[in-house]
Amino acid sequence: MSEHKNREAEFLAKVTTGTTHEIRNVLAIIKESAGLMEDMVAAAERGRTLQPDRLSRSIDRIAAQVERGAELMTALNRFAHGLDHAQEQIDLHREAEQVALMCGRKARRKNQEVEVKEDERGVSFAANRLRFEMALFTGVECCLEQLPEHGTVIMHSGRYGGAPALEFRCEFGEGGAAPPPEDASSWQLLLEVLDMLGATVETEGVHGHFRLRFL
Repeated sequence: MSEHKNREAEFLAKVTTGTTHEIRNVLAIIKESAGLMEDMVAAAERGRTLQPDRLSRSIDRIAAQVERGAELMTALNRFAHGLDHAQEQIDLHREAEQVALMCGRKARRKNQEVEVKEDERGVSFAANRLRFEMALFTGVECCLEQLPEHGTVIMHSGRYGGAPALEFRCEFGEGGAAPPPEDASSWQLLLEVLDMLGATVETEGVHGHFRLRFL
C-alpha cells in the first residue's frame, strides 16, 4: 500500500471511530433520560406528585440528542458517499461545516469549540473530497493542539487572491498568542495532504493564523 493510501486509511479510521463514538454518547444520553422519565412515571403511579418541569427537561434533552444523532449520521453518510468519486465539485463552506462536526468530540475534550464562518456564498471548486477533508481535518487538529482549554478554532471560507481559500484562526482569552502553526505535531501531515491536493498554505507570520488556498 502506498504512503498516500496509508494516510487515507488512517484518516478514514479516525473519522469513523470518532463519529461512531459520538453516536454511542448520543444513545447513552437518550437511555439515561428515558430511564429518568420511567422513574418519574413509576413514582407517580405510587402516589408521588409528578414533576412536569423535570419531565419536560428530559423530553427536551432526548429531542436535542435525536437531532444531534441525525446530524452525525447524515455527516457520516455523506462522507462515505463522497469516497466514490476521485474528483467532484466541493462546496467550501459546506465541507468546512461537516469537518467541524466531525472534530466536535476532539474539541470537547478540552472544552474547545470549532466554528465556521463565510465571506462569500457559493465558493466551490473541483477536488478529491477525501483528501480535501483530510486537509481541513488536519488543519483543525493543528489548531486544537495549540489552543488551551476554552479556546476556539474558527474556519473562515471565502476567496483570497481570486482563489478559493479557508482561513484558520485560533482564539482564546484576551489577547492570548497561540504558538506558530508550524509547531503542531500534525503540521507536516497537513503539508503532505496539501501537496496531494495541489493546494498551498500561507502563515504570514501571524501566530494561530494560517490560510489554505485551493488553486
